[in-house]
Amino acid sequence: MPQTLAEKILSHKVGRPVGAGELVVVEVDQVMVVDSIAGSFFKRLEYLNATPRYPERVSIVIDHVAPAANLEVAKAQKEIREWGRRHGIRVFDVGRGVCHQVLIEEGLAQ
Repeated sequence: MPQTLAEKILSHKVGRPVGAGELVVVEVDQVMVVDSIAGSFFKRLEYLNATPRYPERVSIVIDHVAPAANLEVAKAQKEIREWGRRHGIRVFDVGRGVCHQVLIEEGLAQ
């Protein structure tokens, strides 16, 4: 039976065919955090007293409100940049592209 793209990716990761409804556990290659949820992502990590274990596998993309529409958004974007730098996380800033395309264009999506 033909597989969906997601099934093909997961099958490759686990080394065997998988199908709809099957639960598999895989190691994540790359995580994309978009600016619209970055604040809640950071707060959740702080609540858990956690930091990204593999910062090289995390990318933050600032593209949803670009350029910043007001001072509040500008401050939030500044915090995103600073948080990324503190944790060694790659930040694709305003103007780098649409989040759904950036990881592909940068060769980070496999």
